[in-house]
Amino acid sequence: MTYEPQPVSDRDPIPALQQIREALDCTAVFLSHAGQAQHVVAAEVGLDRLGAQPLKSLSEDSLPGAVRAMNYPMVIDNVHAHPAVADRALCLRQGICGYLGVPVMCAGTGACCGTLSAVTGRPRHWSMQDTGLLLACAARFGRSGSLAWSGLPQGRTRS
Repeated sequence: MTYEPQPVSDRDPIPALQQIREALDCTAVFLSHAGQAQHVVAAEVGLDRLGAQPLKSLSEDSLPGAVRAMNYPMVIDNVHAHPAVADRALCLRQGICGYLGVPVMCAGTGACCGTLSAVTGRPRHWSMQDTGLLLACAARFGRSGSLAWSGLPQGRTRS
């Protein structure tokens, strides 16, 4: 199935996150930007489907914080069985089991200005295609340097 981008406002990331969630067929997607000692959740779609409380900020030792520190995608099929997950309590509270997160690189500076994360409430094998799609979407958020959205990549598919 091919996903065609739909026009969305650069100021409101919610429609973009909805498109990404549908394209990845996951439970929730959220966008966070790097603050001083924490990540501020800029927008989220679907966390309520997990019975989760709204996320406002995440510590630097959270999964998005680790993505930013590594400046590399993080792919975890089951956070509860992964030895390196430091914030299992947060994952349990939020109902998160599968996690895929990628850095958002700001155009101009090349610095990591945030993260784009997809989650599920059950174990999930994330494919390389899933990671590629999320990386392409993160690049579109970072293109403006302000986490604005420039559309779902053309011709991306999910098998």
